[in-house]
Amino acid sequence: QNRLREEDLLIGMVMPPALAKKDDPVALMEKAAEQRRVVQAQNEQHYQAALVSIKKRIHDVDGPDIKQEMSDQIREWFLRCREETGKFPKFPTASEGGSKSLFQTSAAAGAGAASGSGE
Repeated sequence: QNRLREEDLLIGMVMPPALAKKDDPVALMEKAAEQRRVVQAQNEQHYQAALVSIKKRIHDVDGPDIKQEMSDQIREWFLRCREETGKFPKFPTASEGGSKSLFQTSAAAGAGAASGSGE
């Protein structure tokens, strides 16, 4: 009887007995996928918390230094223009880019000076 059942199983006449739930590859795959989703959600929470922390640190610690440095650069621009032309320049309007345009021209002038000094 047992030998006949094994033969039927071998030729596909009878379905094999169901695997235990813990050994089922599909169930194991689904469990692993669920665990991955949980870990991804935790990692996303940690990432968002770190992002907020870094932004706060930049605002509180580095922000004043950056603001001071930018103010110094604007002041230097005004003084340099006054030395070259004899009068203070007109500050760029918002439509002209405001102080952003000063930093773009300063960066371009600095890059040009750096490349020109190597000749």
